[in-house]
Amino acid sequence: AWDAYGNELIGELTIPIKKSKPSLRDRIKTGSFLDLSTQYSDNQFDLITCIDVIEHLVDPILGAREMYRILKPGGVIVYQTVDVTPENRALKEKWGGLKANEHLVCFNTENYRTFAEKAGFINIEFAPEPFEVCDGNFVAICHKPE
Repeated sequence: AWDAYGNELIGELTIPIKKSKPSLRDRIKTGSFLDLSTQYSDNQFDLITCIDVIEHLVDPILGAREMYRILKPGGVIVYQTVDVTPENRALKEKWGGLKANEHLVCFNTENYRTFAEKAGFINIEFAPEPFEVCDGNFVAICHKPE
């Protein structure tokens, strides 16, 4: 059984899950991950999913290091973020992933590997398919050393 927690920046988005799963109500926090992360202990989680989040952080390396802190040794984090490929970049304003006021940092699989390693992760893998393809995303699976 999973001991699930969640963070969501926009409180309204938590309403459906809080209504359908009352037992999770106190485990779903609203606000910035960096503001809320101090509520979590070192080495607390086996798995963290970070879907369409990292590109919104003013300081993504600080965010990644904080996620690393709360991840147990041997734990895994799964990131999904927009993929700044040459093809997507060529689309310019037609590309759905280009959101200048929202996507503060953009990655591709090459610079993402360097970023994740800088945060301490090892064995960075890329999933063959993202969870959603509408904005040209990629999924990275990163491991914390044992």
